[in-house]
Amino acid sequence: MAAGYGYLISVLGDTAEVLCLRQETGEEVWRFRLANHNALGITMAPLVFDGYIIVSTEPGGNSRAVYEGGAVGIVFCLDIETGLTLWQWNTVTDDSWGNF
Repeated sequence: MAAGYGYLISVLGDTAEVLCLRQETGEEVWRFRLANHNALGITMAPLVFDGYIIVSTEPGGNSRAVYEGGAVGIVFCLDIETGLTLWQWNTVTDDSWGNF
């Protein structure tokens, strides 16, 4: 979990979701799922900096699956107030791991 700018930011690893709560009330502000691939999850704590959230999906980062073809880590930059993706960066080239 990370805190900043009046918010608490957490991840739900098995579903690759990021959620934002108001620090004072615990009210959910927004929640977004970053990936729909069954082998992707999030195991890192989110980073909050300058009004942004940095977080990454990870192949095998959940309790339902392990590394599979087509599962790659993506680094996301989200707006802390809206949860909208400002940019994303694929950590490998498209065909590095194959898609069996």
